[in-house]
Amino acid sequence: MSLILLLNIFFASTFIIGKAVLNYSSPIFFIAVRMLLAGFLLLFYQIVIKKKKLNLNKIEFIELLWLSIIYIYIPFIFEFWALQYISPAKTALLYSLTPFFTAIFSYHIIKERLSLKKIIGLILGIIGFFPTFIPWNLLKELNLSSFLLVELPEFALLISVISAAYAWIYIQSTIKKQIHSYITINGISMFLGGFLALLTSIIFETWNPLPIYDFKNFALLTVLMIIVGNILSYNLYGYLLHKYTATYLAFTGFTIPLFTAIMEWIAFKEVIHSDFIISSIIVFVGLYIFHQDELR
Repeated sequence: MSLILLLNIFFASTFIIGKAVLNYSSPIFFIAVRMLLAGFLLLFYQIVIKKKKLNLNKIEFIELLWLSIIYIYIPFIFEFWALQYISPAKTALLYSLTPFFTAIFSYHIIKERLSLKKIIGLILGIIGFFPTFIPWNLLKELNLSSFLLVELPEFALLISVISAAYAWIYIQSTIKKQIHSYITINGISMFLGGFLALLTSIIFETWNPLPIYDFKNFALLTVLMIIVGNILSYNLYGYLLHKYTATYLAFTGFTIPLFTAIMEWIAFKEVIHSDFIISSIIVFVGLYIFHQDELR
């Protein structure tokens, strides 16, 4: 359980780092640089240091290309675009919908059974999610004049969450085939996703000469994000997938918004509101019920 909490602390810190780096670069270009570098490092480790050969056939390459789209390209581009307008804690909270979609995908794709206790736990988790979305000062928080634009970032995050939830199930089924290691799968999908993001940045973002506003801070935060977000978080997640189901790991992700809110308070002096505390209590009750059945 301690490794799961450590994983969620890593994931929570990526929202804080991501919010900070957007002060120094455009979102899509940052995703491109981050994923290309992270993918290169992972593949370098596998091919040069571990002496592993990729040996990808056409079908495997297509599968990994598809994975790079649903696992890297769609989730991260939509998330970081939305992060420009939504606080890190609220972004993390929206990602707490992941267990709901993961459970649905698990049931339909890998036929993972959902017992009554798991269903009750998931329902409680979802109930705990809603208090934070009472739009108390939503327009003021986002500093936007149109309510349509308030909804648009949240809708973008919803697309990101659905894609990421499906990707985790896809990854779990890929790992069980035991054709390639999780590091190799991560490296290839990150590199391909980064390349697609680079093409998107060239088309939609302003390059003059690069979409970077402060190179030093951009470089420092990018390196930090790669270490915490790409290398530590995702490989620890892959390790934990061998011990727990994807649904359970996704459900424990309900702790990520709490960690993010604490970090946001430390980094940006943002106050932790009472709705966050109420949500956390309800979610932890749901998590406890879900966890009891998972242990069986």
